[in-house]
Amino acid sequence: TFTGTDGTAITAHTGETGATWTDWLGTPSTEVAIQSNRIYRINNFSGHTPTAYASGSPSSADYIVESNIVPLSLTNNVRLYGRMVVGANTGYRVVFDVAATTLQKVVAGAATTLGSPYSFVPTLSQSYKVGLRMTGTLIEALIDDVVVASATDSAIAAAGKAGIGFGGTLDAADTTKCFHVDRVWATG
Repeated sequence: TFTGTDGTAITAHTGETGATWTDWLGTPSTEVAIQSNRIYRINNFSGHTPTAYASGSPSSADYIVESNIVPLSLTNNVRLYGRMVVGANTGYRVVFDVAATTLQKVVAGAATTLGSPYSFVPTLSQSYKVGLRMTGTLIEALIDDVVVASATDSAIAAAGKAGIGFGGTLDAADTTKCFHVDRVWATG
């Protein structure tokens, strides 16, 4: 969870299981801070997609990364990562966006969409449980425990790390806007 002092950067936060967060490849995750026990993107610097990974390591490459996401405005997105290869800009991700949810693989920084994007416009202030499930070569995106996109891909086989990132543009550095996240967890 992100229970903590408002304004605390994600990289200065320790979760209830003792997990800490680290910037992924120098992306400025200090742009992600706690507000009312949720994290959100506080700045809108061009070209940045602040991303951080959790310190814990899944015991196998078969696991699910999940998050509770609350859109307060429809201007940015949240990206859940799995099998993140630290230092290589590689991993799978689900992008929960303002008009679609997309399953992607990122290899050396190049993103490729897997399967078809799922057209979906979230309702403001409603909480959505978003997931990225990886079982062998089967990679799936879920919303509220329903698979909305899936593909078979073998490019990334190691367990790696789980993480979270924010993309898109912002209305403003405003705690009442953007997508807020109250929890990120990985189980397998």
